[in-house]
Amino acid sequence: MIDVKGEREKVQSTLDGITKDGFWCGVFFPDGGSLMLLPYRLEVLGAHPTVGADGSVQSWRWSVLVIDRGFAEIGAPMHAHHLHLVDRIEWQRNAAEQIWSGRLYDADGNRLVVNPIDPGDDPDLAAEWTAYAKKLARMPGRVAECLESIRREYRGIMEANLR
Repeated sequence: MIDVKGEREKVQSTLDGITKDGFWCGVFFPDGGSLMLLPYRLEVLGAHPTVGADGSVQSWRWSVLVIDRGFAEIGAPMHAHHLHLVDRIEWQRNAAEQIWSGRLYDADGNRLVVNPIDPGDDPDLAAEWTAYAKKLARMPGRVAECLESIRREYRGIMEANLR
């Protein structure tokens, strides 16, 4: 039996380890352009195996949603988030072999670079993240409601893309 839920949870847990204290995300496009983001969360909505004739998993594709920071303040507008169908993930490890960063490659040829905010390198950005996290902690019901709305909406988009 293929453990799709376990695969999704494994990737989510690894991303959560990178992003738990704030993160930035660079999106690098095939044409050489790029976009730098300071999102709230990377949400793994699904893990999708390609199964070989022998029944074993040949490869995985993950549906990863980038959730914008403004999701709770202004509701859950769809234009502020974007879904990536990720074909390959490369985890970057430090000298102690701990995963500290990720490179996600999507089906459109984009590369997402996910790095934690380092308070030593950027104390202002770290302070901004801490203030943001405290603000969200004061409205847990609103956060949960908006996140569920976003997840529901994008699961439908994900399922349509995989048909």
